[in-house]
Amino acid sequence: MPRSGLLGIAVSLAVVASSLVARASPEDPRLLYDRGKTAYDDGDFAAAARAFDHADEVSPKPEVLELAIACAARADDPVLGMSLVDRAERRALDTLASAGRRMFASKVGRIEIACPGVLRCTATVDGDAVAVGAPLWSRVGEHAIVLDADGNVERFTVAVVAAQATTVRPTRVLQVRLPASPSPILSPSPIVAAPIEPLPRREAPSSKRLHPAWFFGAAGTTALALTATAISGADTLRRHADFTRERSRVDLAADGEAAQARTNVLLVTTVGLAVVTTVIGVFFTHWRRT
Repeated sequence: MPRSGLLGIAVSLAVVASSLVARASPEDPRLLYDRGKTAYDDGDFAAAARAFDHADEVSPKPEVLELAIACAARADDPVLGMSLVDRAERRALDTLASAGRRMFASKVGRIEIACPGVLRCTATVDGDAVAVGAPLWSRVGEHAIVLDADGNVERFTVAVVAAQATTVRPTRVLQVRLPASPSPILSPSPIVAAPIEPLPRREAPSSKRLHPAWFFGAAGTTALALTATAISGADTLRRHADFTRERSRVDLAADGEAAQARTNVLLVTTVGLAVVTTVIGVFFTHWRRT
């Protein structure tokens, strides 16, 4: 394998490892919970509902989802409230879902933007971009919709009714004009075979191998990843012990889950680095240079 190819593999692996570690460290659900509690104490129920909603997405907890639904009701945000009710139903939290539906169902309906498969569509509802083909909760009343189907823009005003769905689709069909008469059929030209010339012979690639420094560099990177994995594993065990002593604390459970996810990603990254290091050392390193 050319040296540039090995460099590409090493760089790609480093980028993937760093991105995985970044993804394994989402926003701390405990901080989101505290942010929601602070907003609730300040009387900002809309901000509290959003914070509890985000905390439940990061680390699903029935009690946090219940707080988000309650704050959405206090903030008079039935759109967010029904989205949370849908989430409760997906988790089979029937009692919570039924209570939320009683609070919000009379205030919202659904809008769905339909687009034929042959068209590419984008849409906005009251100026906000929305997903095409996915049902969208909206407040009862009139809403302005702009639908762009392959550059053909249409504007609609729809009246949303409680507990009912309204579908909006393109009404202008783009017509394709066919030619008045078929094109004349041209007679084929005679085909003259060109002389076949032998392909030039390619020389076999030289057996260039890497300097051992590449192997030791990869081994050092693997050792660093192994050290980080060990440190993360110890931190995970400590957090688990803290949660075992105080099982009633939701924040300790969230901390433990985040630490476990981080440790798992570091472990996978370390194993991948070890495999790459072994391949470089066995197949691509010239250990005795002349």
